[in-house]
Amino acid sequence: MALNEKFYPLSHSNSLQSRSEGRTETSLLAGGGGIFSAGRGLLENGWMFWGKYCRMRIEIKFDRGGSGMKYLIWLVGGIAALDQGMKSEIEQETDGEFPRDLPGAKGRIRIHRNHNYGFPFGFLKEKPQLVTAVPLAVSSAVAGALSMLLVRKGCGIQKVGLSMVLGGALSNLYDRFKRGYVVDYFSFSLPGIKKVVFNLGDLFVFLGTALFLLGETGEEFKKKVD
Repeated sequence: MALNEKFYPLSHSNSLQSRSEGRTETSLLAGGGGIFSAGRGLLENGWMFWGKYCRMRIEIKFDRGGSGMKYLIWLVGGIAALDQGMKSEIEQETDGEFPRDLPGAKGRIRIHRNHNYGFPFGFLKEKPQLVTAVPLAVSSAVAGALSMLLVRKGCGIQKVGLSMVLGGALSNLYDRFKRGYVVDYFSFSLPGIKKVVFNLGDLFVFLGTALFLLGETGEEFKKKVD
């Protein structure tokens, strides 16, 4: 995640180049639907409300064997691979015009090529070892939490959420080791965040965290009404 250099001169982004206006972004997001199909088998039941206490329970059914570990592995790998594929496409751009609107998005999504050498928004970019060590520790902690959660029965929402977080975190961590920076490549034209440039890894970290907290809240609520 980075701030667009055009609006924030202190952002740590690479010089933006682009190709001809005729180039489309179809190939860039061609695999976008793949991650949803990869996780399609994970979710069979959604919200269930019962009783006068409006008790909420979230149920997720995996394969017949139980934990559905193989689906979670595919989810983690699919997120990381999709994000890396899109980053590679962006990095191969040489003469294009960045930023530019994503065709079909009606100006709501813009394509960029930002190189973030620090934490989100370029924080502590002058300490590359720390910037690499902290995400490594966090990714290891998330992987450990997920492995512990896998042996527990149920908790499907939390398992999916942590898998999404891990997939996004691993993709960005790979950037740190391979490139020395994280590639951010899209922004939303929404008030308050239109100057912030994300990548899919960031997005899945946010969504996965929200999903995990939602699952935990549901579990706590269930315990109170039982």
